[in-house]
Amino acid sequence: MSAPGIPAWRPREPPPPINKHPAHDSASLLYEPPTGKGEPFLNHGFLDEVFGDWQFNEIFTLGSGLPFIFSDGVDVANTGTENERPSYSGATLAPTGGKSRFHWFNNTSYNQPGAAYVEPAQYTFGDFPATACMVPVSFRGTLR
Repeated sequence: MSAPGIPAWRPREPPPPINKHPAHDSASLLYEPPTGKGEPFLNHGFLDEVFGDWQFNEIFTLGSGLPFIFSDGVDVANTGTENERPSYSGATLAPTGGKSRFHWFNNTSYNQPGAAYVEPAQYTFGDFPATACMVPVSFRGTLR
């Protein structure tokens, strides 16, 4: 038994793949300066103790983006949480002026004409797909 307007059973949508990268690549770099015992530079005394046996490691990771999950921040379905998804309005998800570095999805304000997502009807869940948008690219570098 469920409250009026709240479905007793909601079809389960698979969770967004938080680690899905259609393209992912890593590279690492290791450099040992020629300093210290047995090396041509700074190989004796105090300088050997301070500058000897150093190495530098760099790890680069480049991948396609992760899912960007929309949340309406309103408890429309009356579930006690404010992280429900909005409803899809049928408008295009692509930006009207074409994609750019700072404008890669239709970011027309919520519930405005032309917006891709709108507030669902009271006591219902939104139907906006959990993986409708992907963050463009991720790049990470670490120096150790």
